[in-house]
Amino acid sequence: MLINNLSFSYPDLELLKNVNLNLPQGGHFALIGANGSGKTTFFRLLAHELEPDCGQIIKQGQTIFVKQFSSQNQSKSPGQQQLARLKEAFLKHPELLLLDEPTANLDQAGINLLVTWIKKDHHTLIVISHDIYFLQKIADNILFLNQQTITLYPGNLQNFNAKYQAAQNKQYQLYEAAQKKHKKQQKAAQKMLEKANRAKKGRNLSNSDRKAQSLAGKYDKIERALARNAKKMRRKAEANLRYNKPYEQMGFKLLTTYQNPQKITLNLAFTGLKIQEKELITQPFYLRIASHDHIALLGANGVGKSSLIKQLFLMLKPKYRVTYFQQEIQDIWQPTQNMLTQLQTKAGVKAQIILDVAGALGLKKELLLKLPSQLSGGQLLKAQLILQLVLPFDILLLDEPTNYLDYDGVLALSSFIKQSSAAIIFISHDENFVRNCATKAYFIGNQHFYNYLNLDDYFQ
Repeated sequence: MLINNLSFSYPDLELLKNVNLNLPQGGHFALIGANGSGKTTFFRLLAHELEPDCGQIIKQGQTIFVKQFSSQNQSKSPGQQQLARLKEAFLKHPELLLLDEPTANLDQAGINLLVTWIKKDHHTLIVISHDIYFLQKIADNILFLNQQTITLYPGNLQNFNAKYQAAQNKQYQLYEAAQKKHKKQQKAAQKMLEKANRAKKGRNLSNSDRKAQSLAGKYDKIERALARNAKKMRRKAEANLRYNKPYEQMGFKLLTTYQNPQKITLNLAFTGLKIQEKELITQPFYLRIASHDHIALLGANGVGKSSLIKQLFLMLKPKYRVTYFQQEIQDIWQPTQNMLTQLQTKAGVKAQIILDVAGALGLKKELLLKLPSQLSGGQLLKAQLILQLVLPFDILLLDEPTNYLDYDGVLALSSFIKQSSAAIIFISHDENFVRNCATKAYFIGNQHFYNYLNLDDYFQ
């Protein structure tokens, strides 16, 4: 597939500019980049759902675009529906298959099956995903969307990370060197300007002598030359600032300065778990929750993980500071107020804290200044996640929090969880996220609750 000088912009936002790519046939590519950078828009261009402003896409054969999935069918779980959509796409054997967050809603068995399908497929495949372990298993090339262009990095995600970090380090070095040179040149320009001013004053001359010298043109010529040199030196100093400082997200750093979770230790006993006459766990079980515990709740789709976490919220809310993020859009937003105002009102924290957390999760300020009706379902879910994270809590419950986050967003959330002293219980099928965050894990399967588990056994 050949892409020549591809550019695309919305009325108020330029996303892609002069993109040039030559992608080998049969390659498996991971498309990564920040939320809002244009990854899904690029897919829509490849699928001819959008027309570029300029440039061309040269490819052959059928293209199938499997979009991000929001369940509308209550008879089957979201994971079952997602797997059926993916299976149908692979059975058509398109020359180009585009998968946008395909592992969202899949359990571990579903992810493993998807990996098998991809490895057996010899057509060109491009995947958008935040799931690092998944991408490490299936991608042999990386497409990095950054600053309106897409760069091809041959090799897997690990090779890309090494090259990207090396490039970032070089950028820091160039930036620091430019800053030092800039300060040195500014200092020299200032000295030259002071010298010009001294010449203008005619130091050690009487007023009558200074006027005579000036009338003769002697000092005017020196002053003008010194002033010109000082101006040139200042321009040269500014020109040396061509290296920008690599972008750093504040992320969740401000959260740790004001959140002070209270110490808790809970030993909870359950006779079982039943939802609407359906028995999910048939035997008694115990759940210990304490500060600094970061518990992964694991198991296949439909075994009762979300039901258990919802029941925990109802049990704990009357006595403890507990917040709960769930994968359902909540009817909690006023239609006539922008999101930032509402988040600030509900959380009772400074706007900057909300903006930093939102930025780390890929929700930019311009989106938070919009009304709820102007945001997509995924953006509203991110806003709900932001709200739960900035509220003060002793216990945090998270149901699939990474589904709509990009690579950097998952890393930011992982870092926050690892540093938090609160008790955190989360559901996730993202192997890398679980391994990074969990201090212990519980497993639901075969209508039983298991309070011991080896993560290697589970994920393999």
